[in-house]
This record gives sequence, C-alpha cells and structure tokens, in this order.
Amino acid sequence: MTAVEGAAPDSRLALGTTAAGTAVLLLLPLETTHNLTFPILVVSVVALGAFVVLERRRPRTSPRLLLAVAAGLAGLAVVGPPHGSHDVWSYAMYGRILGVHHANPYTHLPQAYPGDPLLPHVAPFWRHVASVYGPLFSAVAALVALVAGPHPLAARMLFQAIAAGAFLGVAVLLVRARTPPHLLAVVVLNPVIVVLGVNGGHNDLLVALALVGAAVAAGGDRALAAGLLVAGAVMVKVTALLAGLALAVWWWRRRRSASVIVLAAAGLPALAASLPFGLVAPWRPLSAASRHVAGPTPWRLVPAMNASGIEPRMLNVLASFSALALAVGACVLVVRRGCAAPTAMAAALTGFLLATPYILPWYLAWALPLAVLGGEGALVSVVAIDAAVIVLATHPRSGGVHDGLDRVLHVLYGTAQYVAVCAAAALVVTAARRSRPAPLRP
Repeated sequence: MTAVEGAAPDSRLALGTTAAGTAVLLLLPLETTHNLTFPILVVSVVALGAFVVLERRRPRTSPRLLLAVAAGLAGLAVVGPPHGSHDVWSYAMYGRILGVHHANPYTHLPQAYPGDPLLPHVAPFWRHVASVYGPLFSAVAALVALVAGPHPLAARMLFQAIAAGAFLGVAVLLVRARTPPHLLAVVVLNPVIVVLGVNGGHNDLLVALALVGAAVAAGGDRALAAGLLVAGAVMVKVTALLAGLALAVWWWRRRRSASVIVLAAAGLPALAASLPFGLVAPWRPLSAASRHVAGPTPWRLVPAMNASGIEPRMLNVLASFSALALAVGACVLVVRRGCAAPTAMAAALTGFLLATPYILPWYLAWALPLAVLGGEGALVSVVAIDAAVIVLATHPRSGGVHDGLDRVLHVLYGTAQYVAVCAAAALVVTAARRSRPAPLRP
C-alpha cells in the first residue's frame, strides 16, 4: 500500500488543500490584490491546521510524501518573484558592495553606488542602511554577486535557491529524527516558511538549518559540533546567539565542561570572522534593533512612546531587554524540567520573538523547527499559533483600498499584538508549572 493510498481520506484532502493553496499563492502575480490572496491564505492555514489535527489522531501519512510535497513547493518558491518582502535585493546589493566594489558592507551604504544595476531594486529605505547581517552571510552574498554578475534574475533566484536548500535540509533533519508527520507538516507545509521564507529568499532558513543541526549534535553529545553550528547561525544573524546560550544552560546541568566548549565554539569563530570587517561593525544589529518598533509586536499597545515621560529610545531599549529577559527566563524554566536540547533552544528564541519590539513573520523559522524537533506539544502550539496569526495579520494590503476586508485586516493586526502577550504568558506559565526537576535525558 502506498503512502497516498494509506492516508486517511480526510487528512489527504486537508493535505491537498493546504498544498494547493500555498502553490496558488506562489504562482499569483505580485499585483494581485488582497481580495484574492487573503482568502487563499486563510484556506491554506486552516487546511494545514486540519491536517495536523487529523494526523495526530490517526497517523497515516508517510514523511516521504510530506517531503515530496515540500520539495515541489520549494521549487515553485524559487521560480516565482518574492512575495511580501524585498530583502533579497538588499542581500544582493550588500554582496555586490563586498564582492564587486571591494568595500565594507558594514560601513558603505548601497546608495554610495548609484550606477550599480541592482540598486534600483533595493527598497528606498534600505538604500541608506548598512548591512545588518553577520560576516558569514556577507561572504555568501559576495559569492552570489560574483556568480550572478549584474543580472537581477540570477541574483534573486540564487538567494531563493539557497533558502530552498536550507529549508529542505531542515526537513530532512526532522525526518531523520523521526519527527511525527503531524509535527513535520507544521514546518514543511507552513505558508510562513514556504511563501515568506523560501520565496522571499530569506537567510532565516540558513539560521534554522544551522540551529537544528546544532540541536541534533547536542542530542548526540557532540558539544564542539553543536557550538560550531551555532557559530554559523550567529554569523548569519546575531540573535541566534540566544540559542547558543540556551544550549550552554542546557549542558550546564549535565556536564559543565561541555557548556564551556559550546560557548567558546559559538563565540570565538564569530569574533574571528568579524575581524576583516572591523570587530564591532558586523554586530551593530543589536543596537539597531533597540531603536525600531515593527510588526505586530505587543509593544505597539503602548499608546504613546513617551506617555510616561520616557523617551522613545529608552522605551525601545526597555522593550529589547524585556525580550531578552523573557528568552532567558523561558529557557531556564524548561531546562529545569529536564527537557531536550531543541526545546531549550526553541524556548529561548520563542520568548524573545514574543516580546521583541521588532518582529517579522519569517523570524518564526528560527524557533518553529526546533520546537517540532523537541516534540514539546505546548511550545509547538505557542509558536505555530503565533506564526499563523502573524502571517494573517501582516498580509500585505493593496495601497489606497479601504473596504470591508481592509478593516478586518486592521483589526486582525491589532489582535495579533494581544495574541503575542497571551502567548508569552502561556509560555512562562506552562514552563513554570512543569519546572520541577526531572530525570535528565539527551
């Protein structure tokens, strides 16, 4: 009996519906308005939820079938132009600054090269911003620039192909870890990851691949390999260091020497890689993040940034430190109960994402695969529900159109902020209630 024949009829219908909805979203022209794309997105998200519920009750679908569907969607994601984000063009421009113009992307702005053929594709705001990514990704972007040359299509598809490769790498690691199909689907069929992450060419999939690899290495008691993989993630986005700290905390209860190895292996290569660009420059995103509020973050619920006599910058700094505190607190609580390494990493990243003043949908790719790998039901639910709400709330709206659907989206955007608050509380309460020390397990 084949995997398709063995699937329960209801789950097979849900699987086909969510895959078809995501495929349609990838194939629609960029100028398609939300009046068409939003209902399709809702159908895809709801069908995914139905598939997860049905498969959890009666597992019938083969992981190989899910991998095949994921590979097909990833192929469509690479072929089509990016939906919902123009970050891929910033990647391309930073790569050209380093690889073609032989300048430092952390000190030279894209606007300094008005004759570059890729500059017109970069969003106007980001033309005035230096690179906010780690040195490893800068090297990858420079290599892409050299291979693609001045051709925008080649550059765009190369970054999308890298994201697709990382996405499929995460999927393979989850399958090899014997992840149940209903949890595997939460990652490989998720529109947040496929449409916004892979199709957008986002480097967050590289972060996810490195962190999942680190979690697998930790499960095999390979501290050095885990630390080096965390270093790779940090050298793409510095916020991945939270996962490294979570691993160190997790290992501290087991073997303190391994905790030191993880921290050294994660930190020293990242510092060494930053030297050619200037020791401090590649890590400026930490300070930059404290000056911005974006996305459906709960900090938008503050009526006025200086309502209590606090300067906006000070409030943003307070928000950033609150996110770090929630990340550390959630990690410590789940580690106390003897959780698996990926759960500790996912808890730290989830706590940060729920409280950070700057959140974009594809950031959930950092935590979701780790939560699934850990098999922690409550944590998976928190991250998956938050991802679904955020992707629906941030669904792009056509400019100048103010109809009933536009008002619904506006309400949903505000609701997402409250969902983030509730999810953060649920994360801490759940972890605290289960924080009684438990027998250690790998």
